Amino acid sequence: MFFKGQTISLSLNTSQSLAGMQGYILVKKPNGVTESWAASIDGTNVVYDISDTDIDVAGVWEVQAYATDGSEHKYGQLNVIEFRTPLFNNL
Repeated sequence: MFFKGQTISLSLNTSQSLAGMQGYILVKKPNGVTESWAASIDGTNVVYDISDTDIDVAGVWEVQAYATDGSEHKYGQLNVIEFRTPLFNNL
């Protein structure tokens, strides 16, 4: 579990070679909104540094690695991450 506004590095493994591909993290927020974050490739991993403004809704998020070279598409496993709101934001 992480907290809304926290910065973390997210590394999702695809178990496939991603050489020459562009990486993305596919995201489904707890409110149903979907988006993608442009990410970097590190071997078989898609890596993204979540900023303090990326997580704007507390709850369970679904994330998935995705990589493409325009003609080929590769996906990682669907993962869930819970982001909570801290009890106190102003201490």
